[in-house]
Amino acid sequence: MPEAVIFDYNGTMVNDEIYHNDAWNLFMERHIGRKLTDSEMDQYIHGIHADVTIRKFLGADLPDAEVARLVAEKEATYREICLSHIDIYKLRDGLPEYLDRLKAAGVKLGIATSSPIENVEFYFKHIPLKRWFTVEQVTYNDHSFPGKPAPDIFIKAAEKLHADIHKSYVFEDAKSGVQAGVAAGAERVIALDVTADRQELLKLGADQVIHSYRELL
Repeated sequence: MPEAVIFDYNGTMVNDEIYHNDAWNLFMERHIGRKLTDSEMDQYIHGIHADVTIRKFLGADLPDAEVARLVAEKEATYREICLSHIDIYKLRDGLPEYLDRLKAAGVKLGIATSSPIENVEFYFKHIPLKRWFTVEQVTYNDHSFPGKPAPDIFIKAAEKLHADIHKSYVFEDAKSGVQAGVAAGAERVIALDVTADRQELLKLGADQVIHSYRELL
């Protein structure tokens, strides 16, 4: 067993990747008059900090306060979409059982997400995460470190758990997240093939690619 297991949240733990995509498209239609292409989604959305995305499409010289306002707008749209699908907004198939197994084995558990604290609070309100995690076990985007594919988020997540990242597993679904896990030196990077192609994830350094957590049970 690893010393710790660190999960990305969106797409990796919950089936909400389409809700983030929809929220970004609604946001972009309001601000630049069009939806994003699949290529743009892949390169500038999945796993990327929202402030980086906004500066990419709306202007690199935007004041920090305006970027913060726009990030809040987009994330509020995302939360509204999730609430409209609350009956299917849940942990991925097999994940509760896998988390139970890890917890029973004494493995430290953490979450590393590019989301802001407002979204983290939303997750804990609508998903039974308290069964395995506390908010203190979540490393989120507080603007104190660069986003994925930089390794910082997973290094910080391991430090928060008092674990060695080199003895920890990372679970991801985005290509930038896999790159971040590999760069952080995680013992093993396991990817879900829900937002990226299996072969691409393996080429980026994923040690294993799964489609369901039931494959690990």
